[in-house]
Amino acid sequence: MRNNQSRTLTKIWVFIAVAAVLGCLAWTLNSTAQDTTPEKTSEKLHVGFVLVGPTSDWGFNYQHNQGRLALEARLRDHVHTVVAENIPENAEAERIMQRMIDEGAELIFATSYGYLDLALKVAAKNPDVTFMHCLGNKQSENLGTYSSNMWEAAYLAGVVAAMTSKDNPQFGFVTSHPIPPVLWIINAFALGAQSVNKEITVDTVFTNSWYNPAAETEAVNSLANKGVGLVYVLVDSGI
Repeated sequence: MRNNQSRTLTKIWVFIAVAAVLGCLAWTLNSTAQDTTPEKTSEKLHVGFVLVGPTSDWGFNYQHNQGRLALEARLRDHVHTVVAENIPENAEAERIMQRMIDEGAELIFATSYGYLDLALKVAAKNPDVTFMHCLGNKQSENLGTYSSNMWEAAYLAGVVAAMTSKDNPQFGFVTSHPIPPVLWIINAFALGAQSVNKEITVDTVFTNSWYNPAAETEAVNSLANKGVGLVYVLVDSGI
């Protein structure tokens, strides 16, 4: 009985530690963490990460992967992780999540906004598996959501931008999709800038892709050609 209680408490603390480590994804994580890929054992919590882009994008997917590496480095005796990158927001993501579960995953991080309905479907079929979705607006018995208050940083960025760009009230914003979390950040940036200078306007360009450096570069150049003096870029890449 004691051994069972101890094992249960260990699992609980591992889940808490996972949440704590991944809560730091909005910050710069330790980039020197090594991927230890420990041997799979039944005593370890198996965690799967599904990413919409490459871990080499130096942006959103890179930081999620840094969180994964930090998790393994700090909890290597308790956690084993797997990652799938460049997974589109369609039935392929559903298949990848189910495959991870079939291979032993007990916790799945579905990290892209478009994974939400797909993750909910897989969660309904696997009630004993916990799912965490980034920026989602729906939940279920075994699917939760996580985020950071990115709009607060965007508001402050708008304030600083306006204070340092007094000669040109034309601002630009290059981003991916017109979804709620993105719109929150656009509005926060604009409101922050306009709190300093009410004449500031924000011209927004959507690339309709999370990761497309060529389209992002073209969008920035098009805004510059229109006379925009400052551009805020919100995409997965590190452009």
